[in-house]
This record gives sequence, C-alpha cells and structure tokens, in this order.
Amino acid sequence: MKISKSYLILIVLLLGSLTGNSVYAQYAPGAQLPGLSGSGDYDWQRGDKGFLRYVGNSLSTPIDRRSYSIITGWPNEERFRVSANGTTSIIGASDGMPALNFYNSWLYYLGSIGFPNEELTISGLNGIRINPSKQNKIFITAAQTTVFNPLHLSLKGFYANEGVTFKMGRNQEPLMNSSIVDKRLRIGSKSGIGFWGDGNVEMNDVPNLGVRANGTVSVSNAITMCIGRNGDPTIQGEVNGKWLRIGGKKGVAFWGNGNVSNEDTPHVLIKENSLTIGQVTNSGYALNVSGSIYTEKNGIKTYFGRDSDNQSAWIGTDSKHGLYLGTNGNSCLYFDADSRNTYIGIIDTSVSKIRQELKTKYGLFVAKGVLSEDYGIGPQSSWSDFVFNKDYALRTIPEVEEFISENNHLPDVPSAKQVAEEGYSQHDMNKILLQKIEELTLYTIQQQKEIQELKTELNNLKK
Repeated sequence: MKISKSYLILIVLLLGSLTGNSVYAQYAPGAQLPGLSGSGDYDWQRGDKGFLRYVGNSLSTPIDRRSYSIITGWPNEERFRVSANGTTSIIGASDGMPALNFYNSWLYYLGSIGFPNEELTISGLNGIRINPSKQNKIFITAAQTTVFNPLHLSLKGFYANEGVTFKMGRNQEPLMNSSIVDKRLRIGSKSGIGFWGDGNVEMNDVPNLGVRANGTVSVSNAITMCIGRNGDPTIQGEVNGKWLRIGGKKGVAFWGNGNVSNEDTPHVLIKENSLTIGQVTNSGYALNVSGSIYTEKNGIKTYFGRDSDNQSAWIGTDSKHGLYLGTNGNSCLYFDADSRNTYIGIIDTSVSKIRQELKTKYGLFVAKGVLSEDYGIGPQSSWSDFVFNKDYALRTIPEVEEFISENNHLPDVPSAKQVAEEGYSQHDMNKILLQKIEELTLYTIQQQKEIQELKTELNNLKK
C-alpha cells in the first residue's frame, strides 16, 4: 500500500500541468540525471532483489545529488528517485516497458505511463480523465472525447508567449488560435480533413467543409474548389439540375488582372438586372459594354462595336458571310458578302437565283416594291440633251415605222422580254424616255415647218 500511495502522489505531480498546477523540474529536457556516486552514500535494507539508497549525507553534496533512490533488479538498476530540490524521477526499463503501472486494491490493471520510443505515453483501460472534479475537465474514453466548458489548453513553443491555444472564446465559442509570428497553423491528414457545423461529426459522412487529399476543397459535396486544367483555379457546382448561385447585396464584381484588392472599377459587374463589362458612362441598361462585342461560331465572325477609325458605330461580320436583320423570326434585310449588295425581303436562297450581271449592275434589291413620297436620283452618267446636237442622227419617220414593224417596240427602248428578264434602270429609262420626248419635239418642229410651207403654197394658189 505504501507503493500505491507513492504512485498516486507521482500521478498528481505528472498531471499537475494539465490541471492548472505546475511541477518544478530541475533538469532541462534531454539532460542526463546526475550520478549517485560520492561521499556519504548510505544503503538501507540492502538485498539481492533491491534496496533503498540515501545519497548526500553531507551539506557539501549538491542539492540535485542529495536524494532517496530505489534500486532494484540486477545488476542494481535505479528505478525511482526523489531529490532534495523537489525533483521526482522515474527511470524506465530499457526494453520500452511502461515506467509506471496502476492497479486497484484487487490488483486489477487500470492503466500505465511510459516512454516507449522516447515518447510520453499515458493509457487507461477504459480511458483517461483530466480534472474530473473541475469545470474544465476532459474525458477521453473508448467511445468519445468530451471537453467541458470552459476549455483552455495551450501548446507552447520555444518562446513562452508563442504557441497554439485551445479555449472558449468570445460568446463561449470554442476557439483555436496560433500566436506564433510569421508561421502558419498547420492542420493535416493523409486522407483529407472534414469540418462539420451541424454537430453531426460522428454520424454524417459528408462534411460541411472538406479538404481532400488532392487539395480539392468541397462544401457539402455541392461546391468544389480545386486546381483544374492547365493549373487554373476552378469553382464548380456538383448538384445536377441546380444552379451555382453567387450573389452580393450590392452586386457581384469580377477582375481579370489580379488587382481585385486595389481597383475600384471591376471588369465585369452584375448588379440587379444589369450586366456591365468595362467602364461606361451610363450603366442603366440590361447590357452595358465598354468596347466591342465579338462572337464566333462555325467560322462566322460577328462584330458589334466601332469602325477601324473609332469614329462610327459598326455592325457586321468580320468573315466572308452574309448578315441578316429580321423580326419575328423572318428576314427583313440581308447583306451579301460577295457583292456587298443589300436585299430587302429576299433571303439568301433567293439571292442565289439572281443573275450575276444584275448583282454587278445593281446594289439594292427590293421584293414587292418601294412606296415613297419622293426620292431623288443622282446619276453619274450624262443626260439625254445630246438629241439636240447638230450632228445627232435623228431617224426619219419611215425608219421609225420600219423598226417598230420589225421589233414591236421603239428604237433604243428595251423590249418587254428584256425588262422581264433583266429589269431596267430607273435612271436609264428616264434618260430613254426623255430622249424620245426630245425626238418627238424635233419631229413636231419639223412637221410644223412643213405645215407652214404647205399653208404658204395653199395661200399662193388661192390668189
């Protein structure tokens, strides 16, 4: 029973640091115990199986050498020492066996303390309790670990004011904090780390926040953040049929140059029902773009923005493809890439049926016709005043009659067949009609002269 009490005293001393008390240690970590040799050694109850040794009978013996020591085994190995300075030491067996075992009054094994592989090991048959009668007690059992409020556990490093602290923080919330300057708090596991915020850490297999072994961060297995293809950071929603929602009360802003912390104007801003790209003077529309819009698919390059001189707006294709403008799913206006002609009410399949010479001759093709209050023509060719030139070869009336009999239309006027096949130029037709009017005028003048001559001859005959 004396030995059991000594063990109990020793346990209280060893666990004192965990219960808020302190134990005085004379020797630095890793230091070798002083030897027991010297004058004044005194052996008490010496025997083959062990004995108690008293060392340092003289005051000249250093205080750390004056001690009681238990010697046991063969060849006389020291196992237990209490020094005069208050240091208590247990010398473990060389084979890694526990330095201290605990039994009840029926010699039933309860637990042990030892240093296998030079590591402090504390084990209990059914668990370990620290400060069981205090408010900040800790129970470690086979089933679970329970930390009672308030917990304050500090792991200190080389400097006494730096380390990792586990305690109850603000609003009685568990807190883990590192006070080591310029050093990260490392938490790791070979298979990953999981965090649960709903209290189901034992029952729920899906953590609210997980860090997988490959570095992927997951939120409830619904959102994944990882390093994707070509080393690009990636955020992905993992729930089929569900959106990945990203929002902010003032909007959502994106930067593409890494200056997210320094610039005030985002490159892309989503705010309420508007999307703004770049910096614009008016962002009150659904889509606001500073610059130009460019799309490309199947080789068709569409451009909406400014011309090459940055002086005018420009809408069109940047590839050899036509451009449609329409409404209600129907084409109203078509621009041909080959001839750069404009077709109103005509689609590309109908355009392909128009003869090339007409496409070369004309620039605007309109289906159904044009209704206009007025329009002007600015021709670059001459007008028909050449009829009044003195060298103009005006056909005689018999010649005109003969031409009409043979061709069934006036000279210089396109036939009905030609107009049906080729159409006609409004300017050219006006020019031809004016030519005929001027020719009729010349015929009328000529006839008037002949009439006047006939009148003169008739008047002479009447005399």
